[in-house]
Amino acid sequence: TVCGNGNLSMVTCRVGDLPQEGFRDPFVYPPYEYFSPCYNQIIPAFGLARDLDGVICREQSVAHIRSTVFTNTLKGAVCLREEARAVVAGASFCNFDIAVEIQDQSQAALEDSLVSGCTTGLLVRDQGTALMTNNTLVCTKIGVAVHAASTAVILENNFSGCRDGTVFSGGDPLYQTIDFCNNTVLCVPPKDTHSGYTWLSLQRPRRLKERGNKVINDPYYPESCDVAKIY
Repeated sequence: TVCGNGNLSMVTCRVGDLPQEGFRDPFVYPPYEYFSPCYNQIIPAFGLARDLDGVICREQSVAHIRSTVFTNTLKGAVCLREEARAVVAGASFCNFDIAVEIQDQSQAALEDSLVSGCTTGLLVRDQGTALMTNNTLVCTKIGVAVHAASTAVILENNFSGCRDGTVFSGGDPLYQTIDFCNNTVLCVPPKDTHSGYTWLSLQRPRRLKERGNKVINDPYYPESCDVAKIY
């Protein structure tokens, strides 16, 4: 945890939590419920309680994280709170609830990184601001989730197999901004479901810029990018 105007530099590190014996055994660790900021609701869970984060930046602190691997059973890899700032580049995230979470007017740039097997690749909420460029997201449930009066600029990324959807707009969209441009999206929707497409949410932010995206296997995504007509 970095706080109080602190400054963190992390290069070529490995951050993880080794699974404990029987951590998926429902008799050892009974099912429980927890609040998911990704879905903005209480959802069921099992295994070890998700109460651990890799790096937490608070109180206007600054972090530079490069070529670092975050893996195993931690709740989240990087969490920014209370106007913190961070640059994350060339990192790898695997098997997390949230790879990068930005909240409380914090700002972050995620670049040239790999996100695989997470519940959410990038979560922006509570007036957070994110710049996401040239990343690869594979087999996450949600690629990018943006809530309420937050801003996400999503440019030149590759999304593949986001099981619930690639982009989710939640909360009040009136002051929300999403730029979703020049990305490649490969949809692999699960059988007998209506999820797994480009947009998980029906709503759109008031300030939406959407152009130049290459979308594959999404019948709801028109070439004109005028999504309102389809939905």
